[in-house]
Amino acid sequence: GSKLINLLVPESIPENLIQTDFSDMRKRYFYMIENQTLVLNAARRLGCTLVNISPADLVSGNVHPDFLNLLYFFEK
Repeated sequence: GSKLINLLVPESIPENLIQTDFSDMRKRYFYMIENQTLVLNAARRLGCTLVNISPADLVSGNVHPDFLNLLYFFEK
């Protein structure tokens, strides 16, 4: 998610904020939630209107039409 946003719109999410160390299994889920929160906040700052989508949805793989609309928005 965060790498995709930065690929489409460079420097949208500062690299130093993205959690990359997932070796501690107890913190892994929280790091993933934090990263997806960064993604959704960056999308909002870039003008996306996101309704009824949470970081937990993205982490659990519940991709619904709102997320697909987000990808379409950045494709334009």
